Amino acid sequence: MQSKARDLSLDILKGLGCLLMIMAHLPFKTGLYKDLTFLGGFAPVPFYAVVGITALFQARKYPPRPVILNYLILFLLGFALNGFNSPDFMRPPVIHLDIVSIIAIGAVAVYLVEYYFKPPAWVYLILGVISFLVKLGLDILLPAQNYPLLAGILLPYSGTFPIIPWLFLFFMGVYVYRAGWKWNLFWLVVSLLIFTVLSATGFNLDYRSKFDMSAGYFLLSCILLFGLFLVFMSFKIFNKSSALNPILFFGQESLLFLFVHFGAIALFSLQLHWQDRLPLMKHHLFLMWLWIFFVTWVVMILLLYLARVNPLHSIFDRIWVWVLLAALVLTVPLIPNNEFVRWAAVVLGVIAALHYHQLSRALKGTQPSTVAAA
Repeated sequence: MQSKARDLSLDILKGLGCLLMIMAHLPFKTGLYKDLTFLGGFAPVPFYAVVGITALFQARKYPPRPVILNYLILFLLGFALNGFNSPDFMRPPVIHLDIVSIIAIGAVAVYLVEYYFKPPAWVYLILGVISFLVKLGLDILLPAQNYPLLAGILLPYSGTFPIIPWLFLFFMGVYVYRAGWKWNLFWLVVSLLIFTVLSATGFNLDYRSKFDMSAGYFLLSCILLFGLFLVFMSFKIFNKSSALNPILFFGQESLLFLFVHFGAIALFSLQLHWQDRLPLMKHHLFLMWLWIFFVTWVVMILLLYLARVNPLHSIFDRIWVWVLLAALVLTVPLIPNNEFVRWAAVVLGVIAALHYHQLSRALKGTQPSTVAAA
């Protein structure tokens, strides 16, 4: 998100989403940790909302062709996360969307709406609510168990981010950014009241149902969204740059963060099982969160340095390199070795993330460097 006066509050919000991801992706299920893991599951709320705002800026500054081509390649590269989380995702019956791919779709949706229609802020609020209401309708008209080919793309599927209802966060992110603190406060109160009244009347909010999104989870997401933007956009203390601020760093390098933190989790949690084998971490699980945080931070700094001094970095200014990367992301999962696929996907994702700022030059268009929204 480059502008004459970069709003670092947005980077901080996205960095907060990164911290929540660490909590969510180390699924500790005992005592207080279970509730904190649940809280971490709300990582998409600030993350996707900021991506929507980024797309708003792009629509006001750049023509469609370079922006959409950038996001198209990002969409394809996003399947590297599928390769990590579901190494057999290219084998039937399900090909689903993960974090990066839905980011590309959500950003393009906001971009097109803003570029061609330039609607007032309230339209984005309506579009966000409609995105969730359509999900409720699809539950009745197209139950996911009867349409497996749509599961994880348009219909709910565990651990995925289908277009409906997750578009709501991209649209509503634009609204909360444009509406101002008074309206954010108003809708925060309204969301809290609706949640409280429904709960008091015995309505089944099922608020822990994230991927088959319930009304309760939708309302909690709205409460968090309005609350976060009310605080972060109102107090400029969050708009100060610091080279030693890891949250700001994660927010500004969030695409790289996604792959590095998944790789760290795969190594230390899934393979080495430090949370089970090391007595100190076993009894104080938050130390595992801190360790993944620290390792991710240090590895990201090291990788960015190596990318800068790499004498071959200029080849990423050529479009054939990005086509090759996308092709590898989609073909490597065909190899019937899940462990190999998992690590190959992380490596490909890291390579793409380190050089993603060069993609606009490779496309030989106006340089929308803001497209690095992940």
